[in-house]
Amino acid sequence: SPPPSTSVLPIGGPGPALTPQDQGRLLCETLGQPFRTTSLPPEMFDWIRWLISPLALLSQRMRDRMEFLRIAKFYATESMLCWDATAERYDAEATPEFGDDTLQAFYAGLASGEIALPERGEHSLF
Repeated sequence: SPPPSTSVLPIGGPGPALTPQDQGRLLCETLGQPFRTTSLPPEMFDWIRWLISPLALLSQRMRDRMEFLRIAKFYATESMLCWDATAERYDAEATPEFGDDTLQAFYAGLASGEIALPERGEHSLF
């Protein structure tokens, strides 16, 4: 089998695709909090990379942060849905579903304490 770094891996879970807004609403509903959102431009990732780039000349940690921001921008701006070349659009219906775990169940488990907050380790920006 190909090494993981060159593999395309399934993401998501069962049920319909959720937008970032849907995910935020679901989290707020689970916690019994009002839903409020603020939109930030994706270029923000580039601005932060530009600001820390002088430090990256001296620090491996800052170079790692710059790479993290590059990857974060990709996931913030690119759809994870299947591309329909004929219709020239992303298609939620054609995107396969995987697994049994739902985001709603995960949020509920975190809120109740049944699930521990995952350790982010090197994937943590701050």
